Amino acid sequence: MQQFEIEIKNEKKNSYRLFNWFALVISLAGFSFLLFYNDWFVEALGAIILVFVYLLTRVYRRKVHKAIYLFDDKGFFFFILAFGWLGVQKYLITGLCILLGIVFQAAMQKIVFLFKKEGITKTNFPKRNIEWNTLQNVVLKDNILTIDFKNNRIIQGEINSTKEINEVSFNHFVDIQISDHSQSPEITG
Repeated sequence: MQQFEIEIKNEKKNSYRLFNWFALVISLAGFSFLLFYNDWFVEALGAIILVFVYLLTRVYRRKVHKAIYLFDDKGFFFFILAFGWLGVQKYLITGLCILLGIVFQAAMQKIVFLFKKEGITKTNFPKRNIEWNTLQNVVLKDNILTIDFKNNRIIQGEINSTKEINEVSFNHFVDIQISDHSQSPEITG
């Protein structure tokens, strides 16, 4: 059975990475503020040390392993912050950091579409099945995938696949699927 797996670039990743910096600044300010209270000094200092140890390991990874970004794309930084806030017994902020970490992980996933005879499946979170009869057109041209819905919605993105995809065979495959599934039953009367 013929099928195509196409990954498109997540153009919003750089915007999502700004949340790491925002969380870092807010958390370090909060931990620093708690240093002035004798009741929280040790816990706040421990949280600051935890954050700096994480950042130093990431700087090391950037230097030695040629990692591109200071923060990881898995959302672990938010969980490090959650441990820090848990140490100072700020449970609401701890929960917020955990929630942000989970949302960050979901947002940073690869965007992958699986094109099969039965339909199209967007495999990342949230998983979504797209029926062929809801589509006006699907085109792959010059490494740009365009999915055009009948309700005027469009999904478009640059391909990030490592595998070479034959544009002609892909476009022929989707044309056949759209034409086979777009025929409505005849009305008799």
